[in-house]
Amino acid sequence: MSVLSPGVVTLRDGREVTVRSAVPEDAEAVIRYLEIGQPEFTKYVVSEPDEFNITAEQERDWILAQEHATGAMVLIAEAAKEVVGLLNCSVQSRRRIAHVGQIGMTLRRAYWGSGLGSAMMTLLIEWAQAHPVLEMLQLSVYADNHRAIRLYRKCDFVEAGRLPGRTKFGPGEYKDDLIMCRRVDGGDES
Repeated sequence: MSVLSPGVVTLRDGREVTVRSAVPEDAEAVIRYLEIGQPEFTKYVVSEPDEFNITAEQERDWILAQEHATGAMVLIAEAAKEVVGLLNCSVQSRRRIAHVGQIGMTLRRAYWGSGLGSAMMTLLIEWAQAHPVLEMLQLSVYADNHRAIRLYRKCDFVEAGRLPGRTKFGPGEYKDDLIMCRRVDGGDES
């Protein structure tokens, strides 16, 4: 993982947020963010609230592992010393797909529509474009998450496929996943 220098982002409403690479010492703050934010974004993520049982030590180890992984980046957004956004990119170890960064992002509800998601995604895309291995970014989003889909399209992601009923929320309650991707280099189309 390359380290991204901290930067201050001014949001549409004038609030300022610092966006930077996560470090192992952020583990407890990230756990707190996920615990507090889970009810806000639970309908947009795969994990159910009772499945979230990561310890600070496990989170610290994961962040540390990302620091040493090729093609990995973990960004956090902080406001008033609290994590308000998380964006990560990771790659698989298989050589044939090691050029594809898989993205996951969450934001606290108070920051939805503020421009923070766009700013974080822009930083990640710029980092990926300069990365010597990454050629494509990929993500999965629920087909009914229109706000997120608008953000991803704004960042030049295109729909690459749909997995009907991939996520089951309860008896007879399913959501489709959209697979979206974006090239971050000229790419070898051969």
